[in-house]
Amino acid sequence: MSAHLKPRYLALHFPRLPTDRLQRLRRASSDEAVVTINKYKSAWRLAAINKHAQMLGLQPGLPLADARARFPQLQVIEAEPQHDHALLENIADWCLRYTPLTALSESGGIMLDITGCAHLFGGEVELRADLCQRLKRQGLAVKAAIASTVGVAWAAAHHSRYSLVPEGREAEFLSELPLAALRLPQNMLDALERVGLRSIADVQSRPRAPLTARFGPELLTRLGQALGELQEPI
Repeated sequence: MSAHLKPRYLALHFPRLPTDRLQRLRRASSDEAVVTINKYKSAWRLAAINKHAQMLGLQPGLPLADARARFPQLQVIEAEPQHDHALLENIADWCLRYTPLTALSESGGIMLDITGCAHLFGGEVELRADLCQRLKRQGLAVKAAIASTVGVAWAAAHHSRYSLVPEGREAEFLSELPLAALRLPQNMLDALERVGLRSIADVQSRPRAPLTARFGPELLTRLGQALGELQEPI
């Protein structure tokens, strides 16, 4: 890769991959509320939901008993994470049409390094539009976002309505997002919330040494990666 090319990454987030897969296989209805479930601490809970279940106000993590009490006609299918993962791997291979560098990312998504590739498709906006249109025609709900760092692309795809973050605007963009957009573990998010830190702006405005001393290095490592201060190859 030429040294003068500045990195650009495209993150793909599939918010309903498990139910989309089942609907593609005709194992689930596309016109009814469908959920997948898994067992957590001896209780069945919702693992994934389709669009109709979301419109009813259901959310992943809700106990199945509560969901069925509210909506007895709910279509319930046990989760098959191994098959969901296999589909994600197939999608990542399919994405090689856009760049030779693709990888599975956190939270069941895909990351593409599109550095030096976008002009082949007419630009970043055109590349993103073509990719999303093709995936949606395959029956997959998808959110795609482009940025100069892996962290910001991931954050935009999962926690923002923006699909393209201009180079140099990373800090400004991140300041509007919750700390969950830094891909932090839930126990750390809980600890940060207990001391009143909920947004990335709350962390950006504080001295870094005390944060590291209290919460460990991962918080500022993730922030540094998102801001491009630390490298993060896919």
